[in-house]
Amino acid sequence: MRTTLIILGVVALVLAVFFVARPKQAPVGEERKYEVSDVFTQKYTDPKLGFSFKYPAGWGTSDSSQNQLSILVTEFGKAPETLGPNDLATGFTKTDLDKLQSDLKNGRLGTGEKMVTANGNPVFISSEYDVPSGQFLAEAKFFAGKDLVEIWTTLPVSGAPFSWPSDRAQVDAVQKQLQAGEVGPDVKKVQDTFESIVKTITLSETILSAECTAQPTILENGRKSYPIDEQYEHLPWLGQLFTADDCGAERVELIAPDGYYARGSKVWAKGAPSVGLREALTSAGYHCDAGVSDELCSVWRIDTPALVSKFLKLKTFSTEIESDDCINCG
Repeated sequence: MRTTLIILGVVALVLAVFFVARPKQAPVGEERKYEVSDVFTQKYTDPKLGFSFKYPAGWGTSDSSQNQLSILVTEFGKAPETLGPNDLATGFTKTDLDKLQSDLKNGRLGTGEKMVTANGNPVFISSEYDVPSGQFLAEAKFFAGKDLVEIWTTLPVSGAPFSWPSDRAQVDAVQKQLQAGEVGPDVKKVQDTFESIVKTITLSETILSAECTAQPTILENGRKSYPIDEQYEHLPWLGQLFTADDCGAERVELIAPDGYYARGSKVWAKGAPSVGLREALTSAGYHCDAGVSDELCSVWRIDTPALVSKFLKLKTFSTEIESDDCINCG
């Protein structure tokens, strides 16, 4: 009896060790879900912009990677005011970057885009068939400070490349399949893995500029003057608010704790305002101060407090404004 118990005990111990040590496997026919902790062992870091992300073996940023991750950074400070005839069609102006960052903050999605959150940071993800290369393209966009970061990967599509516009029907069919999620297992795996990679993106707080942490200057009238980023230095008053918004909501609250910008404001446009600038001005409560029609007006004024959110709509058009001044500021 004792011998039998010992044998049974040994068998139980062996079985216990087997099941504990045995690696977990997905059931047959079920796709294994990637776990960042045990698969995403590689890491990419950009020390200049202060962002990083993790990715699994077989992926990487080199040409020899099985699944290559390409990275493109568009620096706000080097972006042109307007695109010239020799600029790439895919280039961004400063106004484009401001608008894109605003869209990202407010969750305004384009066709085929969705937004995910990566460690608290909003990221746009899109999937499409890229006509020139004849490949499936998965792309992510996010901002490190004011600089746009784009990460993408590609995968050949069966039957491609298609030419344009002669094969438009095939291209449209592929696009609809991608948008509907009706894609092959290879593309689906790339989509899922890419999204998992994107969700590991981390932004370092060290990318905050000095303007975000510097103390305000106390003016002779006792008012506080907050630092202004160089891109807004032509706006001595609104520039403080725009810079604070780039730093984050907490910084904006220091200038407008109740959500209202209490100072009157006067702005000078560089000429007849664009439709977008004119709509932003009138939405904030500005009126033309030049005695001409709104379409031709280059001088605008507001004398009463208004919501900060209304004033911040002007930030997208900051490059169209020549200067500004404070009204009734003492």
